[in-house]
Amino acid sequence: MKLHSENIISAIRSHPAESISGRQLMSVLNLPAAARRILHRQLRELERQGLVRRMRGGRYSLAGSSGTRDGVVQITKTGARIIRNDKGENIRIADRFLAGALDGDTVRFVLLRRDRMNRMNGKVVQIVERSGKPVVAVYQPGRDSGFVLPLGGSGQTLPVSGRAFPEIQPGYWVVVRLVSGKNRSIASAEIVERLGTPEDPSVQVKAVAARFSIPLSFPSPVLAEAEAIPDIIPDAEINQRTDLRLLPFITIDGESARDFDDAVTVEKTSDTFRLYVAIADVSYYVSPDSQLDRCARERGTSVYFPGFCIPMLPEKLSNELCSLKPGVDRLVLTAELEIDTEGVVCSEKFYSAVIRSRARLTYADVQSSLERKVPETDEDNEHLAQLQLMQELARALLVKRRNRGALEMEIPEPEVILDRRGFPETIRYAQRLEAHRIIEEFMLAANEAVARFLAGAEKTLVYRIHEPPERKDIDRLNRYLGELSVPKLVPGPGLAKGFQHMIGSVCGVAEKRVLSQKMLRSLKQARYSIENPGHFGLAAEQYCHFTSPIRRYPDLLIHRTLRLTLSGHGHDPPPEVMARLAEQASARERNAVEAERDVNALHVCQFMEHRIGEISPGMISSVHKFGFFVELDRFPVEGLVHVSSLDDDFYRFDPECDHLIGERSGNIFRVGMRVKISVENVNIMRREIDFILPTRRPDRLRRNSR
Repeated sequence: MKLHSENIISAIRSHPAESISGRQLMSVLNLPAAARRILHRQLRELERQGLVRRMRGGRYSLAGSSGTRDGVVQITKTGARIIRNDKGENIRIADRFLAGALDGDTVRFVLLRRDRMNRMNGKVVQIVERSGKPVVAVYQPGRDSGFVLPLGGSGQTLPVSGRAFPEIQPGYWVVVRLVSGKNRSIASAEIVERLGTPEDPSVQVKAVAARFSIPLSFPSPVLAEAEAIPDIIPDAEINQRTDLRLLPFITIDGESARDFDDAVTVEKTSDTFRLYVAIADVSYYVSPDSQLDRCARERGTSVYFPGFCIPMLPEKLSNELCSLKPGVDRLVLTAELEIDTEGVVCSEKFYSAVIRSRARLTYADVQSSLERKVPETDEDNEHLAQLQLMQELARALLVKRRNRGALEMEIPEPEVILDRRGFPETIRYAQRLEAHRIIEEFMLAANEAVARFLAGAEKTLVYRIHEPPERKDIDRLNRYLGELSVPKLVPGPGLAKGFQHMIGSVCGVAEKRVLSQKMLRSLKQARYSIENPGHFGLAAEQYCHFTSPIRRYPDLLIHRTLRLTLSGHGHDPPPEVMARLAEQASARERNAVEAERDVNALHVCQFMEHRIGEISPGMISSVHKFGFFVELDRFPVEGLVHVSSLDDDFYRFDPECDHLIGERSGNIFRVGMRVKISVENVNIMRREIDFILPTRRPDRLRRNSR
């Protein structure tokens, strides 16, 4: 007979006394007398593994240092299996100790001995709850049905429940739902979606969406509710709103954008600007707890991959009724701000309105007009005057923000350009134009004004918060700054301006970018909360997200809170409900960001796969005990030079200054150092790019400086 270790451990743990005898174990496990030898053999094995302790009198207990704990299994992008517990600790799990657990499962585990690198290791003893997450797997046909091999799993194949699938080719990727058997073990897999051949780049992207539980389509009831919304705005609704259709609103977005959720216009008097920021009134169309609302709440955000978008709302709303297209009436919530020439907001008011946008401009259009300064058509003449006013106001707002300590990080976003087949054609840094800054400054001003207004009305609202960095993170960054002879940061009220001065003191585009990335890693993540410690990065006392309700659920919540405040009718949701929604929105945002990063990493690997053997210059962007990462000059691509490839010496890691130092030669590798690399290997599944140094002249360690 077969006796599972997890059953023995569960029996010992559930016993009311601190220990249990072999006879009691036989009784609890309902074992026949013939199984006594098998039980004692299993107990000896558990004792050898350090999971069970044998006491005097032949009694057994769980080892004191290996008491069971609960955590969630995560499979990292490198393929490592870890369990993250409620303390935020990462416990590594070898494949043989997973006990059939998959990504996202809640498990009960015990700690094993630390490994040679002093990392915590563990063993799963029980699967507490299956995550229910869809799993991407490789399909293989069988005689009666078929089998699937989950990607990133422990290598265990699972039978497919139900009929055979002759239309699915061998090796195709599918999305499956795992069917649990006894003791939550996986009995079989049910195919819920066919993705296709992994040779198709769109299949790889769909697999990422499935792995991160991001649905590509909307349920029928949600689509039906969206389709039932009339295309024509009722006259009664227009009549009760402020009519701004004669104002010259324009939208400014990216070339491929289709969801235009903000439109702006600016007027100027002798000493002030009047800025109108009109935001699509999604709250008019999406009622609380409707099918559309529940779906949007669950998605939390739109997700943007190179080449396409997975919207939070169906296209009937995101690209049509709520999109502020030129020449059509649209319902909006408007922030009207009076701002002086120093960028100070003198007055603000908010109201429901109807607008008719004059034009849909791109960032490139706006930049071209501002640089050309001479209109080519009458329409250009109207827009140019407006754009020059916007430029003047945006510059004043930017100076005001900088003066109060807002951070400006020079971290351009990598941009993947796909060919017609969906493969990466090139990768470059996206241009950041003044046109981007204009819209960014206007949206920041509107978001801050709305938060200030609602906070003044003593409303419970979902703030966008950003807490100051921890002292330990500042100290770590200071150690690196010492290597660059850059003034160190001093915790306290002037910390934000210290960050500003730090970035400004570094010359060179690449060096400034690496330092900005270092700084970003030292900062906490921004998140949503009903508690308001302020926004460190923006140096704002109150801040919220108001300007993108088509693509972010917290903005929709702010719109509802604002409408209730302006009307004086209705009731706000209880604070505990808002707190839960804020926490969920933060989690959905993090999930979307991870998915977007994974797709970008996929495309980067696809791009570099054809460049194996190429030699390129680059700069070391980070150093670790296992090696260092190099960012290429030509493309925004990072790869790892593993320490094992540095075969001229034995290199040890100095955590005080983030150096790899040669024991015999004194050679060092440090952040900011320029090197030449050769592309050695690309692993698309693990999203890994390996570099080697074909020739190198590392810095010599100045021993008298240590």
